[in-house]
Amino acid sequence: MQDLMRKHKNWILGFILGFVALPMIFIFGMPAWSGKTAGQGDETILATADGEPVYVTSYIRQLNATAKRLSGNGNLAPTYYDLFQSGDSQRILEQLLGAALLRSDASKRDFKLDRTFIAEQMKKDPYFQDDEGNYDPELWNVWVRRQEDANTNWDDIYAGEEQKIAQQIYMTMLLSSATRVLDKDIEKQLQDRYTKLKIKYAKIAPELIPTEEQIQKQYANNMPRYTEQDSYAVDYVAFSLIPEVPAVALDIVKQAREGADFAALAKEHSTVNADNGGDMGWVIPRDKDLPYLKPLFALPLGQVSDPVYSANAYHIFKVEEERTNEDTGKREVKARQIFMKATLTPVEQSDITATAQTFANAAKESGDLAQAAQAASLSVQRTGQLNAASATIDNLTPEDLYSFRAKFSAVDDDTNFSIVEAVNANYVIQIAETIAGSVPALDVIRDRVTQDALRTLQRDPEYQAKITQYADDIQEKATSLENVATLFPELKLEILESEPFGQRDYQALQQLFPMQVFAALDAKEAGELSEAIPNYFGDTYFAELVERIGPTEEDKANWEEESKQLRAQAIAMAQREMLDDYMKDRTAHADAQGLFYIEKELIQKIHAAPEAPEEEAAEATGTPEEDAGDAPTEEEAPVSKEETPVATE
Repeated sequence: MQDLMRKHKNWILGFILGFVALPMIFIFGMPAWSGKTAGQGDETILATADGEPVYVTSYIRQLNATAKRLSGNGNLAPTYYDLFQSGDSQRILEQLLGAALLRSDASKRDFKLDRTFIAEQMKKDPYFQDDEGNYDPELWNVWVRRQEDANTNWDDIYAGEEQKIAQQIYMTMLLSSATRVLDKDIEKQLQDRYTKLKIKYAKIAPELIPTEEQIQKQYANNMPRYTEQDSYAVDYVAFSLIPEVPAVALDIVKQAREGADFAALAKEHSTVNADNGGDMGWVIPRDKDLPYLKPLFALPLGQVSDPVYSANAYHIFKVEEERTNEDTGKREVKARQIFMKATLTPVEQSDITATAQTFANAAKESGDLAQAAQAASLSVQRTGQLNAASATIDNLTPEDLYSFRAKFSAVDDDTNFSIVEAVNANYVIQIAETIAGSVPALDVIRDRVTQDALRTLQRDPEYQAKITQYADDIQEKATSLENVATLFPELKLEILESEPFGQRDYQALQQLFPMQVFAALDAKEAGELSEAIPNYFGDTYFAELVERIGPTEEDKANWEEESKQLRAQAIAMAQREMLDDYMKDRTAHADAQGLFYIEKELIQKIHAAPEAPEEEAAEATGTPEEDAGDAPTEEEAPVSKEETPVATE
């Protein structure tokens, strides 16, 4: 296939990936009827593989699906030109050509199928199933009536379905040898999944201490790296997005302070933990507690708090017990809370946004935030110095920190009088003071520079070769980590010992993946040493097996179901690998025989650069919705009696 693409290098950029296994529906297309009446869709041929066509509509549909996927997380959807430049369009075309080649191969098998069998297979399509996945004759009848109303030729329907079912049979035959999975392999996977290891492990790191000269060089050669960001003091006018305290919340506080049962009030009004009277258990203060918990820890024993706002909710707290942690010396409380949701209506949100925008426009027109604020009877506040890396910002709520500082990752002429849309407020801002970033003196950042110099030395090929030599010597001479420490005292080996961990306990080890360790110790007995284990940072470790703990009877309780899942995964992987190998060989032969043809001018037209005429761009801007088939709709009247399509002569 790559040779094929090289023949069209005037439009192919060279970014061609190997053929990957595709879902059946991508290889063989939608069912012939596809929820449509016959004769719909653009039949323009884009390319052929051994005479089997690839239609423009299929290509456009895949381009749209790719653009939609790439536009996730707020990204701008790429144009067809962008997809061409990135190589995505070439990859899509290659996949479609590979799928067409498979269809051509299948058609040569000349499968003949009974129409009754074809109809039964059609009824298995999700279009004709209810919410529980059962065949619904009413949905079938709706579709049949639609075809009759459109004067559909049933011979065409049956012929198309026969072709696609035959193709699926061919694919099943092609991949049949990949469906054999040995029971012992599944058993081994289950054993490994529920086995735990306890190990000793150590990093092989010959001592490196950067010299003063190396530290100075690291500092001098990397000034941009150590330059601090510009920082800003920012004036702002805040437009609060915090909803007013519900009247019922104020009434609850009044009742609770007058002696009403707090737990009973929680059961009646709280939307969290209502069943247990809002019991929070013992609450322990932590370094990064959310702001709404601060009033809780400051609340005296037996007292009820005012309503405290957090994201989209108000909390009312009552402290029932207290204690002092002997280790930390901090106060811990046993408390209850009443949690009440509180949000602005869409209209209220829209009004606040509009008010903020009107003010921003007025401030921009005047060029002075304070002047505009005075005219609107609004107050101006000022932050402390901040930049895009600030961990806190004076005079700003922590909830709004991330939105606010993101504005200053790239400051430009449009920053002033723009709106920062945050959690608790919308802010109209103006930069009041700018302090240009500078490079701190070496002594101020010496620790950081020293660590950077150390990492530079660790990446040196000579040092890496030294580690490799140590690893070879250890594998040849050592039998345990203690033995390594004795044989190579200059390594100053730090031997760590783990708690029992499984393959998916990713936090169990420092800088090692559990599955790496399992593989390295797979055939080892307790007390034996692994081979060298590289980690994702390029470091080298050795591990010694302390204990292998087998699955418990409780672990084995779900093995029957899990074995089915593992078997299905193993079969799918084997089929993907087999199809990949088959397609590489098949496309190479097909290309050598000249079985591929591509309409290059049509490709160029679809992927015209942005400056192309508008009418050309319009032709290549279909949407997934336009290309998708029409499923039977609920409003179409169902019939009670099942009908069977009768082929017309």
